[in-house]
Amino acid sequence: MKTNMGSTKNGARVPHVLNRFTSMDIDMNSQILPDMLINFALINITDRKNEGTNTIDGNWQADEGRRYRDNVRIYF
Repeated sequence: MKTNMGSTKNGARVPHVLNRFTSMDIDMNSQILPDMLINFALINITDRKNEGTNTIDGNWQADEGRRYRDNVRIYF
């Protein structure tokens, strides 16, 4: 199956069509102190990339691949 990514950009005259795929993510939280929370996320674990991301036809978007996110929340 394919997904139509909507409006055109970059001077293209056709919409950008991509194959559908599923990614897997992991998100972990840890309460270190009563008022401190740490969060870590690993997004797109398999580093799966879609086809045709380096073309300039239609609604071009970067395929970001695997990403990491972390943060610390302190409540006071």
